[in-house]
This record gives sequence, C-alpha cells and structure tokens, in this order.
Amino acid sequence: MSDQLQIAKRPKEPAKNGRNVRVKVNYLEVKFNFPPVKSYSFDISDARRKPLKKEERDEVMAAFLKSKSRKIIAAHYGSSLYSYKDILNGIRTKECKFVHKDCLGDSQNYIVKIKFSSVISLETTREFINGNPDLSWEDIQENLNVLNSYLNTKVHTILPHLNSKSKAIFPELPEKCFLSSGSEILSGFMQSIQSLYVNVDVCNALVIPEGNLIELLPKFLGRKNFGSKNLSEDEIYSLTRLLKGYKFYLTYDSRRKTIAKISSKSAYNIKFERNGKMVRVSDYYKETGTPLKYPMLPCVVVVKGQGRNQREDNFPIEVCILKFGQKIPQSSITTPMQKEMIKLTRINPNKLFKSLEIAKKEHYDHNNDEYLKSIGLKVADKFVELD
Repeated sequence: MSDQLQIAKRPKEPAKNGRNVRVKVNYLEVKFNFPPVKSYSFDISDARRKPLKKEERDEVMAAFLKSKSRKIIAAHYGSSLYSYKDILNGIRTKECKFVHKDCLGDSQNYIVKIKFSSVISLETTREFINGNPDLSWEDIQENLNVLNSYLNTKVHTILPHLNSKSKAIFPELPEKCFLSSGSEILSGFMQSIQSLYVNVDVCNALVIPEGNLIELLPKFLGRKNFGSKNLSEDEIYSLTRLLKGYKFYLTYDSRRKTIAKISSKSAYNIKFERNGKMVRVSDYYKETGTPLKYPMLPCVVVVKGQGRNQREDNFPIEVCILKFGQKIPQSSITTPMQKEMIKLTRINPNKLFKSLEIAKKEHYDHNNDEYLKSIGLKVADKFVELD
C-alpha cells in the first residue's frame, strides 16, 4: 500500500504565506441576447441547373453572403442559413442568380435557391444557463450550432477555411511550413462558444499542398530535376499512394476531378482515340496550342464510369493544380509525421497569447461584426483573468 501513489490532502486552513497569482486564460466573456432566429435551407446549382458538390457549394455561398452583406445578414452553417430578419420578405422560397469567379478567375453563373425551414428559439440557451434540467441535448446543440455560425460567418467570408462547419481560419503566412514528406502544415486560429464563453485558440491542420503539381514534385519526391525521362516505378507508386483520392483542377478548366492514380507511362507514350484516330497525349496539347514542357513525365489518371462503361482520362502533371485545404486523413498520418508536426508547431505561452491578441483584433474584431450585432451577441475585448 505504501508504494502506491497517494493523493495529496488539502490543508485544513487557507494559506498564509506566498503571493496571489493572476492567470490569463484564452476565454472571452459573452453577453447573450435570446431572439428567435429564422432557419433556411439552400441549394446552389450551376447555369445548367446541376447541383454543386458540398465543397464548392460552401465556397459559392460564402461569396454570395459577402456580396449581399448590406441586404442579407445570414449566418452560414453547412446547408443552413440563420437570420434574425426574414431574408425572404414573407415568401417561403426564392431563387437568386449570382455571378462568381471560379478558381481560374473566370466568371461563372450560379442559381442560389433559399427555402424557409423553421424558427429556432435561442431561449433554450437562457434556460440552459439557468440550469433547466429538462432540456434535450438536441435543442442545446442546435442553439450552439446557431451561435457558433454567427460567431464565424463573417471571418469565413474573408479568410481561408476548410468548410462552413469548421471553426478554424488560416490567414496567409509569410512562409509556408512543410513536413519532410511534402505535406503542408496550415497554422491558424479557431473560436467557439464553450461553457458560455468564447474560446479562442491556435490550431493546425495537415493538408496536401495546393498548387501546380509540377512545382510540388520536388517536395513529394525529394529531387528537383525532371523532364528528360519518366519517373521511376518507385516514384510513381509513391505519388499514387500520396495523391490518390485528392481533388484537382486543370490550368484551363476549373471543374474538379479526383485523382485515381499516376500513370506508369509518360504523356508522350499514352495514346487515346480522337476523331477515329489514336493520338499521343503530348501531341494533343501541341495541336491545341499549349505544347507540354515535360512530355516525358506521367499523367494524372481520372476514372469515369463503371463496369464496361469505365474509362480513364489522362492529364499531364504540368496542367494539374491541387486545390486548397484538403486534409490528410488521420489514418495516413504516421508516428514520425506526428512527431515532426509537434516539433514544428509547438509554441510557448507568451507567444501564444501574442498570437491570440493579434487574431482577436485583426481577424475576429468582434465589436465590428454585423452578424453578432444582429442577434445582440457581445464579446468582451479582454481575455479572462483569474486569481
């Protein structure tokens, strides 16, 4: 028994010696208001009435809300919008045409369809604060989702983020940070309502780097010189393992595609049928006025269709651009990667709070957030200090 760890007993009397210590914590006090909030669902389709996929829908909605900020103050969470005012002016469904530039800078036409869903009472939050034991967890969580969406919508319309449900933002840094494997560390901030305070903290995400694939090859493969011959079998296998399942678009086409694998043959040696003739991939680009600089490198393969209708489309590496913010699955993060990431992202308390002060003033700016003002949510200027 004597070898076991003993729990220290508290003193019988208050301490008489020593000094009082004030501790700063990364929480901001909140003053709530509890108005009813109208909930809306929305869908976004392209000019051909084809619904957008989730990730593109989030991007277009953020741009839509930013463009309509003087008329529509609606918080965005997933496929829902929340607003204190009736943004549909008494009707239940409304369609809006919206023009937005895609990732290549080309203007695209979209159709935004907004539909009234229900009224959500934020009185649930008041009852939760007052300790009502009869509240359902679903109602409490719904209120928290609404409040967190109001907290993060404005900053999401300004700074890069992974999706509308994410509470993280990733301001552009002077220098990018990479692991030795080629993965990129995004460093940023996140805020959320926790225990009736706003918690502000730093955060990191491990992602596949964005950018032209030809420029990323040195990071992925550990060498710089490409072009005179194809990649080795080991390099092609390594690239396929690294990139399979990630999204990319082309230097001339903003539509997103999914990587199935990296081809074993080069763009010069791969042929496809065009107008009844077999044409080299490299010759196709030459004929269309964009000759390849690296015809001896392999292609990114996209698989379309299933069964007998399945086909493979091959795109030269140099015309492929990996999109921003694609997280690496936890199952793919090895122990050495975790150790390297921890080493590169650790931060001491003084630097941490300096960073949080900058985020609070420059990025979040709660006092000038029209979304928070619309529901009477006030966030304190200073972090909480405890004796």
